[in-house]
Amino acid sequence: MKLCLGCMEQMEDSAAVCPHCGFNEAAFTQESYYLTPGTIIGKKYILGKVVKYGGYTVTYLGMDAEKNEKVMVKEYLPSEFSTRSAGEKEVTIYSGDALELFNQGLTTFLNEANRIQHLENPQGIAKVYDCVAENDTGYVISEYVEGQTLKELMETKGKFSWQEAKDFVCQILAGLSLVHPMDIIHCDISPDTIMLTNDGEVKLLDFGSTRYVTTANSSSLAIILKQGFAPEEQYRSQGVRGPWTDVYALGAVMYYMITGTVPIESVDRALLDELKEPSKLGISIPENVENAMMNALNVYQKDRTPSAEVFLQELNSPEVRRIQVKQKRRETGKFPIWAKVLVAGLLCVVVAGGVVVFRMQSEKQQQQSEVGQDGTSQALMQNLIGKTPEEAKKDFDSEETYKGLNISLKKSEDEDFVFSQDYAGKIAFQSKNEGEKLKKGDIVKYIVGNNQKIHYSEINEFKDARLLMEAIKLTDKQGEGITDRAEAKGKPYGSLAKIRMKDGSVIDNVQDQNKQSQVIEIANIDKVYYYACDYFYTGNFEKTVGNQVGKPIQSVKMPLYNRDKNGKPQKTGRKESVESASFVDSDNYTFESSTDDKFRPGNVAYQYSPKSNKLDASDSENTSVVFRVIHADGNLSSMLGKTADQVSAKIKEIMGNKNCSIKYSDPDAKTASAVVEGVTIKKGNDVKKTFSPQEDNLEFTLQVREPQPEPVVTQAPEKSAAPPSWETEPPAQRKSPNIGNTN
Repeated sequence: MKLCLGCMEQMEDSAAVCPHCGFNEAAFTQESYYLTPGTIIGKKYILGKVVKYGGYTVTYLGMDAEKNEKVMVKEYLPSEFSTRSAGEKEVTIYSGDALELFNQGLTTFLNEANRIQHLENPQGIAKVYDCVAENDTGYVISEYVEGQTLKELMETKGKFSWQEAKDFVCQILAGLSLVHPMDIIHCDISPDTIMLTNDGEVKLLDFGSTRYVTTANSSSLAIILKQGFAPEEQYRSQGVRGPWTDVYALGAVMYYMITGTVPIESVDRALLDELKEPSKLGISIPENVENAMMNALNVYQKDRTPSAEVFLQELNSPEVRRIQVKQKRRETGKFPIWAKVLVAGLLCVVVAGGVVVFRMQSEKQQQQSEVGQDGTSQALMQNLIGKTPEEAKKDFDSEETYKGLNISLKKSEDEDFVFSQDYAGKIAFQSKNEGEKLKKGDIVKYIVGNNQKIHYSEINEFKDARLLMEAIKLTDKQGEGITDRAEAKGKPYGSLAKIRMKDGSVIDNVQDQNKQSQVIEIANIDKVYYYACDYFYTGNFEKTVGNQVGKPIQSVKMPLYNRDKNGKPQKTGRKESVESASFVDSDNYTFESSTDDKFRPGNVAYQYSPKSNKLDASDSENTSVVFRVIHADGNLSSMLGKTADQVSAKIKEIMGNKNCSIKYSDPDAKTASAVVEGVTIKKGNDVKKTFSPQEDNLEFTLQVREPQPEPVVTQAPEKSAAPPSWETEPPAQRKSPNIGNTN
């Protein structure tokens, strides 16, 4: 008899294919950086096939040869800091900062697992049996759990009663109450990481999978978050994570179990919190239980249930007071619909230093009216967005700091309007950004929003025609899919084909570059046609796609499906590049060096997981952006070293009509000659590595210096012998991480 490395069951020596799971070792292939099935770790753990890879750890099915028990073996292998050559056991760690970051993460990985190992039968948490330091990395051996994930249960069983959901969540909270005081936070709780065992126990799996690298102060490693289950602090590089982070995720899990709906993404709720209580959705639930759950789901930490212990107490208390949070609508600028569409894609990848919580500049800046010799005043531009032209003119004329400077406000002659639902009849764009210094004689131009008509150029900003229909408030009946493959010619599912007007005319040339200024009256639209043939689909996005950050988008392929005569999805048997798909945003720019793969043109800079880890491009509500790609001309690092005027002009060229501000590290610098050494991009208080012309309210700060004059040499210096050149110290050697008890 021999061991099947696909399921760890016994099979006949002569069998080529496992009768239990169908695993064929001879035909089996896997990624080159995985350990070969049959490899032995810690002198007794036999590794089988890989069951999961999340970019930081590889999880193998394993067998404890001494106890003859199945186990799970998790290997620390963060892809941005390390790799492995085919057929090798040892990990190759990249040099420079990657070495230090790898070691810090490895220490956390093993030490946290070691602490969990010493808990006796922790309720609601998968047991840890052993920790092993080997092959220049680390391994955590944990119990093999048989059963169904909560995600699978929701797909087959559907919603839970409030009592079932409460009992389910309380088991996990009991376990978290033990580990949180040990400074161990899960940071990745979702239906994918919760298992109901065949024995009826609830187990939380994959402890710390996304935390090992973030505690190492990584400046580049991408962290994929679960949309709807990750709190807002996980999207911010400076966000403080703690027990409250897991509390939010479990509150979201409980909400999902009771309502069957994934909660609105936390960053969407930071804009405008519209999450409805289950009772308002017609679901019967006691007020005390609902209050406890909604307290755990408050957006910001200061308003949220602080710990698993408190959450557990509240779920079992007869009376719970709802923590009320005053709601403030946060405007997002010219196109709030765009902000909503873009933010909804964030299951995310968060790169340390990059963020996605939207905030408007809120405090009016103090202004002075002195005019300098160059005509520049300390009069700063007001925010006119959302005001009528009459209101803006009145405020403009009454501004004390503008008096005597001959500053005027005029309607733009170049564009009559911009499409906007929120700012119809109001100012939607201003040529000078809020806080920008105004000079004597400046003319500030504005454009009014209009929700009755739209330019061809604005239509082309929508990669999916169904999102266009939503934006201009057409009904579903006004859309129709074209299923003829010959007509579609491989066009992405959902892409616009043509627009039929009520007079019978057809517009099929909105992409014609010579007609981008033409206008369509929305009320005259009869029907919007879009292509609806083959579409990208995967029920397990992370497993099918893996981590593609830093890779060319052209190389990212996914399976194509179509629908049978009954409308059910069926495989086509083909995989194609997702490059032109509606869920790919290829319009991102950066000033970061292209030596980092993710900032190279055409490469994936950010990756987000779709709702419930499922991507269905035929469903417009399930096709938010999952890949952000650097534009073909999107790496602007070559602009560094040019003058401030040149860099500012480039930013304005890219951003177009979007509201943004451009500042300088030295406000008194002569921008025509000052050299730009770096560019800091912020949204609110958060620093970003990339930016897109779809974003509003970005703040660019140019790090400038005045060029140094060339020295005048009056006499050639005497020649002197060059000193010998040698290394003053040997290259840094790798130090072993400080690992706790690994017995």
